[in-house]
Amino acid sequence: MKIRLFFIFIALLLPSVANAQATKTLDDLNREKTRLLALIEQNNKMMEEYANRRDNEMMRISVVDDKIAKRQALIQVYTSEIQAYNTQIRTLNSQIDSVGQVLKRQKEEYAEMLRKIQARGGHNSPLAYILSSKSFSQSYQRYLFLRQYSEYRKDQFRALNETKEQMAQLKGVVNQKLTAINISLAKVNDENNKLSNELKVRKANVESITQSQTDLKKNIESAQRKTKEIEEKIVAVIREEAERARREAEEAKKRKKASTAKDKAKKSEIAALDALSDEIKENKGRLPWPVRSWVLTSAFGEHDHPLVPSIKISNNGIDMDILASNAIHPVHKGKVSRVIVIPGSCATIIIRHGDVLTVYSNLAEVYVKKDQPVDTYTNLGKVYNGGGINSNILHFELWLADKKQNPEDWLKKQ
Repeated sequence: MKIRLFFIFIALLLPSVANAQATKTLDDLNREKTRLLALIEQNNKMMEEYANRRDNEMMRISVVDDKIAKRQALIQVYTSEIQAYNTQIRTLNSQIDSVGQVLKRQKEEYAEMLRKIQARGGHNSPLAYILSSKSFSQSYQRYLFLRQYSEYRKDQFRALNETKEQMAQLKGVVNQKLTAINISLAKVNDENNKLSNELKVRKANVESITQSQTDLKKNIESAQRKTKEIEEKIVAVIREEAERARREAEEAKKRKKASTAKDKAKKSEIAALDALSDEIKENKGRLPWPVRSWVLTSAFGEHDHPLVPSIKISNNGIDMDILASNAIHPVHKGKVSRVIVIPGSCATIIIRHGDVLTVYSNLAEVYVKKDQPVDTYTNLGKVYNGGGINSNILHFELWLADKKQNPEDWLKKQ
């Protein structure tokens, strides 16, 4: 009897392990849902901020595009969740079939046992069966037999009830999974409806912009001319910084054996910069973004403008559409190398992290100064939000010496 119960336990345990693995997947999906819903909420806040602005079409499109992408990803997560629940239900139904077969066997064995008792004991009572013995020894043997048979019968009855309970529990879990599927299906329908509305908003915004393509093209070209002037200045500073780093490295070699206090201080400073370089490189792919919430509007490298394909964009970094209230922070500790202000344009901050430099551009206000040490908690300034194509846009670059890098390769995945 104990052996049979052991095998029943093993049969039930193995699918439970599979369910634990599936639950792990569902936990991952729940985390992904939470992440996407938070990002969509950020998009909603941006849309609210742009609601009362006259020149908001460009921003709205970038935010809506990002929101549509997140909504599609969210729908896929719900779909994957439904698939995971269906897999669990198939496993549970297989368990129910196995338990059902065990239950059928137990019922048959229990019925057979009752037939044997009936055949052996007939209609006589246990006491009469014992007293009808021919000797004391036989009556004692009959007593032991009846006691063991009674225990065996109780075990059979207990096993039968336990298996019935297991069957009921498994069916209850299946019903829970079916309820979860229905909830996820309702969410999919809800998200699809929202997605449909967002696609309509995008279409309306694109049509609005298309009607004024000439003005839009002029605005973009004007913004690009200003951006080019700023970018040329940034590149010049980056080259100066790279040359300065090269000279310092050469000086460090010369000062290697020097022993004056000035030399020691310089060597210590260079060693600190080298340590910064190593630290930021070790964290490549894990650096925090310079703002808490954002929408990527222009990727690194050369590509067509999303609304005016005839215009080419060559980006040394990335552009982010952000909330005006967002504080801007360095992506790693370092020292402010330059604060660049071109008349008629916004400010740019360059931060040095050893031989890695980061650039934060299109700032209306600057809260740091040259040579100031900074870390990821330092508020660098406030992005420009006075209207126009560049309003609420933070431009960010990352350079390794004088080689421009794709910032998305260095920052944490969204």
